[in-house]
Amino acid sequence: MIPLWPAFLFSMLLMIYVRQVLTLADPSSELITVVAVFRHGDRAPLRSWPNDIYFDDKYWPNGLTQLTEKGKIRAHSLGKWFRKYYRNFTSDIYSPKDIYMYSTDVDRCLMSAQSFLLGLYPPKGYQVWNEAIPWQPIPVHTAQRHKDDVVLDKRPCPKHKKLYQQAKRAVYKNLEEKYKVIYDTLKEYTGWANITPELVEDFVNQIYVYDNYNKTFIPDWAKKVYCHPDVKYLAYLALQTSTSTKTLARLKIGPFFHKIICHFENFTCGAPNAETGPKFYAFSCHDSCLIHLMNAMGVYDSRQIGFSDSLIFELRKSRDGNFYVNLVYRRHDGKQEWVEDLTMNECGFDCDYIKFKDLMSEITVHIDEREKECREIVS
Repeated sequence: MIPLWPAFLFSMLLMIYVRQVLTLADPSSELITVVAVFRHGDRAPLRSWPNDIYFDDKYWPNGLTQLTEKGKIRAHSLGKWFRKYYRNFTSDIYSPKDIYMYSTDVDRCLMSAQSFLLGLYPPKGYQVWNEAIPWQPIPVHTAQRHKDDVVLDKRPCPKHKKLYQQAKRAVYKNLEEKYKVIYDTLKEYTGWANITPELVEDFVNQIYVYDNYNKTFIPDWAKKVYCHPDVKYLAYLALQTSTSTKTLARLKIGPFFHKIICHFENFTCGAPNAETGPKFYAFSCHDSCLIHLMNAMGVYDSRQIGFSDSLIFELRKSRDGNFYVNLVYRRHDGKQEWVEDLTMNECGFDCDYIKFKDLMSEITVHIDEREKECREIVS
């Protein structure tokens, strides 16, 4: 049996605290750099069940898969939140020395990045170039999805594909029998002939989209099914399985960790006054990206990744000169926002940087090494 890292198995290992202000970290420490990974804002549906009458362009002015107006507002609000939360860390005047913004090459992510940057850096002073336009251009970097060396969802990896299929066969075994009532209900109402965890995940995501866009789009039967805890478990089992072992995690998300570690190394290993690069890295991507990162670290608790939710890595320096990492997660339910501290097993919240690197060493990999490993033959 291939081991999984779902949150219910790690409930004794995961400690979550709620904090509202930055000062809960050691007040004597120095915040050195921040890496933030956030999900795009609210979007129109990607996929739906055959009997869904609202999966139609006529209900979505910007088109299916695209960022909605609410999504623009939510991403903009996220930028404003970062401006307030890190007000003593980043200047309110934009400088390329302060921030590097990266996005997956998907419209809703690119537009979320732009909305985020407007919230983070509204033009002030000499940066106001047009009084009638309270906005300023800030670069958003990206790469074609099949060439992306940060977010690898569309980058081929034969080895991961083969191991992932093996993992699914082991993990999905007997699910239809165990969850027969749920499978039969979904078959009856959706028009799907066969149910898989991937389709359950599509269903859960679709209801989440409708719940945030227009609640009248949700059928009565779907409201009952959506609230069932087993449905949520099946849905996120589909996403967790692709990083359920260290090998799968390394091939799926390893280069992202390599990018984070290399960024941190610029600050921990560089000579005094050496060029370190921007102190704030921001990534606009998908819910799957956040799940892969957290699942690989053993801190994913299977909750819904909300629109514009953010996973934040903080590199700090203590008074005695040692570096350590804090993991925080910013949530927003549409009404209020809050921050939770995440604690990796065997590390504590103030995770010594050397130990953090050691814990992630089996997963962290350079993109070139990952490409070589992807071509290895799996029996």
